[in-house]
Amino acid sequence: RYGDAYHYYNTNLDKSNIYGATICLYFFIVGFLAVCFRFFDLSGINRILFKYKIVNYFRGYCTLPTLNSSHAAYFTYASIINGLLPTRLESLVIAGYVVLNTVLLSVFYDIDPYNIVFESKSLQYARLVGDRSGIIAIAHLPLIILLSSRNSFLEFLTGFKYTTAIALHKWIGRGMVIDVCVHSIAYTTYALLSNSFTMSQKELYWRFGVCGTAVTICLCFFSLGVV
Repeated sequence: RYGDAYHYYNTNLDKSNIYGATICLYFFIVGFLAVCFRFFDLSGINRILFKYKIVNYFRGYCTLPTLNSSHAAYFTYASIINGLLPTRLESLVIAGYVVLNTVLLSVFYDIDPYNIVFESKSLQYARLVGDRSGIIAIAHLPLIILLSSRNSFLEFLTGFKYTTAIALHKWIGRGMVIDVCVHSIAYTTYALLSNSFTMSQKELYWRFGVCGTAVTICLCFFSLGVV
């Protein structure tokens, strides 16, 4: 029972690393497909493909238009939320990321029925969710950095427009902020349930965590167009 209890806890850390890598792999596959289409464009294969009506139909209705119109559209809501709408293809990639991130945060938790390492199932869930969300949040950093620069080598390889890179950059950043907030809420819940909140507040890692969470939320807020 003791072996299983510690195995469940450590396995969650391993899964968290794998799931973080899975999110990076998802965007690597997206980039690889973009590189392939870029090669088709430079080699002239696209000119052959564009002769087929089904290819042009797909481009005209699924990849090139924005989410709700046939041309680049500026979106605003209540004069607060505003910006350029992504294309339908970009929206599909972003939707796939959102679903993947949500699923990986939500599934495959092994809970010790005997509560040996942690005193209750509530404590187990709080700690496991906190660990997983924190590790997955950190896994977003390489993606955010890669997609943040203008005229980068990545844009040349993939053929991504700067607006595409920024759209992905912003949505990955928002996903990271959500993961960070889940991490902070889970660890706060764990500290409250284990009656260690007062002691935890004195720990340096806790204070850095609070600071990091506040900074990411501020970054997300300052990225709003109205600001």
